[in-house]
Amino acid sequence: EPRFDDLPDHTAELGNYRLGSGRWMKTELTYFMATFTNDLDVGTQRSIIAEAFAAWSAVIPLNFQEVSSASSADFVLGFGTGSHCELYSASGTQCNSDGAFDGPSGVLAHCYYPGIADPVGGDCHFDDAELFASGVGTSREVSLLSVAIHELGHGLGLDHSPEDRSAIMFPSYDPSNVKIQLGADDIA
Repeated sequence: EPRFDDLPDHTAELGNYRLGSGRWMKTELTYFMATFTNDLDVGTQRSIIAEAFAAWSAVIPLNFQEVSSASSADFVLGFGTGSHCELYSASGTQCNSDGAFDGPSGVLAHCYYPGIADPVGGDCHFDDAELFASGVGTSREVSLLSVAIHELGHGLGLDHSPEDRSAIMFPSYDPSNVKIQLGADDIA
């Protein structure tokens, strides 16, 4: 079963949801799209990412705005394959071989927890070996919106919700039950 991400966990468990190890200390956050997939046109990708951020800003007191450079962005997002070193370079850091993608149908993406001194804190990387779709996708396509909302949850400081299969923060992606809205556990 495809997984959203496979990075080391640093969490504190609270009720049914789990918090990661960091949090943002400001309410106005910015993001930059470093690279794009060829699966969808650039305008569609920008719209989907904005919709994913909007899902979170509707329930938490944070605002998000796209900016034109990685150096002024809190979140750097992009698509890559294998070690995807170009995405680490966009954040001004060295390539992390532990975060290499595994090709189609494995890890779909990963996003780093916020970190004040961490240059990749908040950054979200999507495995371009996957076939991304603008809707809910099919058995061979992956919903970019679902993956983006999930990964941005990590970038905001949330870990997985392993007990609640209806949560967007549930750790695996099910093509027969694609979630594109936050569940009660996600909102809590």
